[in-house]
Amino acid sequence: MLRPNPEQTLFGHIPIRLFVSIILVIVTVISIVLILGVQRDKSLVIAIFLSTVLGISVLAAYQSYHTVRQNLESIKSLARNILDSIPTGVITLDSQGRFTSINPAAEKILLLGTNVSGKKIGELLPESTPLRQLLEESFAEGKSFHDQTVTYLQGDHILVLWVTLSDLNNEKEKEGLILLIKDISEINRLEQQVRRSEKLSAISTLSAAVAHEIRNPLSAMDLNLGLLEEEIMAGQRETPPIREFIDVLNVEIKRLKGILDSFARFSVPTQLVLEELKLEPIIQHLVTLIRVEAAENGIYVETDIPSHDFTILADENQITQVFLNIMINAIQAMPSGGKLFIQVEERKINNENWVNVRFSDTGIGIEKEKINKIFEPFFSSRHGGTGLGLAISHRIIEDHGGFIHVESTEGKGTVFTVQIPAKRNQTIRID
Repeated sequence: MLRPNPEQTLFGHIPIRLFVSIILVIVTVISIVLILGVQRDKSLVIAIFLSTVLGISVLAAYQSYHTVRQNLESIKSLARNILDSIPTGVITLDSQGRFTSINPAAEKILLLGTNVSGKKIGELLPESTPLRQLLEESFAEGKSFHDQTVTYLQGDHILVLWVTLSDLNNEKEKEGLILLIKDISEINRLEQQVRRSEKLSAISTLSAAVAHEIRNPLSAMDLNLGLLEEEIMAGQRETPPIREFIDVLNVEIKRLKGILDSFARFSVPTQLVLEELKLEPIIQHLVTLIRVEAAENGIYVETDIPSHDFTILADENQITQVFLNIMINAIQAMPSGGKLFIQVEERKINNENWVNVRFSDTGIGIEKEKINKIFEPFFSSRHGGTGLGLAISHRIIEDHGGFIHVESTEGKGTVFTVQIPAKRNQTIRID
């Protein structure tokens, strides 16, 4: 335990004030005794001596009490300051499952408020909350949990929490539980991003090989189909069914070529042509481009771009492709109409400036079991989709040294956030 250092003197741990007070009392008593001793009044001398001893004892006891109390207050103040300053949430509960204390970090994470003392678990945490289930299991079975990961619904956001739950002991007797929590949502998101990147890298290598192997026979099929068509027409043996069959084959071959082109764009990143770009003109151009289609579907498009426009170092064609792909997905997610809100803001993360472009729609949302798969190649929830649009967008943003992530609530809408380094702190990776 951390303790404040007591006042030190040459005589050990005796406080200076106590030492000086005792010396003064002794000097005073000796002076009185010498004066009275001259007058030979022995009984009075004894009474004064005993009173002096008693006084010194009372003074010493008071000084000791005062010193102990000061030290105790210092320790309590130090403990409070530590709990108020650490970024980890700390909560204590008594043996009856009542909250006894909560530090500011825990208040910020759980949003339970400051007036939690004396309230039970069931009064503050909903029944379906994994954190409540963990606490109740610990009380019921006497278990401790270390380095657990649970989810927690904070308003409209789902947080990922690191949790450690241990016994709170006093003189080896259990008095309750102490709960440590930390919001690791951002760390978890970055870990998922790394895993996804590794997976995409492996798939892109495979896609390049598959595209190469398919393209050669497909080109041969396309060439021979053209020759067959010419031969049929030259022999004047074409009939409506034959023409229909040939048209179907031509359409399907073109569709396969389009898919292979998408494979190629995904598996082989194009060289970035970097230039300083203002975001506002790019976004406004795209809004103009989709406004007619959006209006036909009953969708209102709104933008919030500060007057102080942000500059990024990027490839204009590729960044435009990413933004347009997300906007088209948003329109398709609102078949009954709705609102698409595009917001640009600057954020400072680890002393670096980033530009966030948020695309929020009020569409059908994404199912929980699908949200972690949407950036995977060939995954599409839309009929007829290749499943490569978001995978390519993810790769483009990664090549710019940025991030793209998604939050969604089924039935309420989806938010895509594209995070790109601001120009003055740009670190670009070019494949």
